[in-house]
Amino acid sequence: ETISPSSDPDLDKLANKQYIQDRAIDRDNELVRMLQTIECDVRKAKNERAIITAQYNGWLAASLLKLPRCAKLQAFGQTAVVIQCKAVNATFEIVITP
Repeated sequence: ETISPSSDPDLDKLANKQYIQDRAIDRDNELVRMLQTIECDVRKAKNERAIITAQYNGWLAASLLKLPRCAKLQAFGQTAVVIQCKAVNATFEIVITP
């Protein structure tokens, strides 16, 4: 004959429910940790891609990061600096000389 840990069936049900909830919370917490790790890895990869791209083409790197139109990324090793110009409208006319 199997002896129950407690003689109260309601207490056993509550304990089982609590155990199931604890396991679900543990699983949720593990998933959150995994997602945070993945998000961190994605941010690192994005940063590395921007640095590598900036070493060859600062304008392209800036556009990949969705920086303002008149911005350029300049890489220095593992660091980058955003260089931003000011857009200016210029009016000129063409004079054709014979």
